[in-house]
Amino acid sequence: MDSITIDISSLPEGRLTLGSHIEVLGPNQTL
Repeated sequence: MDSITIDISSLPEGRLTLGSHIEVLGPNQTL
């Protein structure tokens, strides 16, 4: 199993919760 660490410290509190989906690569995120 792979795992990654994502810094969410700049997001408002409560924006993400356990089980929230994120977009790592896709239409809203580029390399």
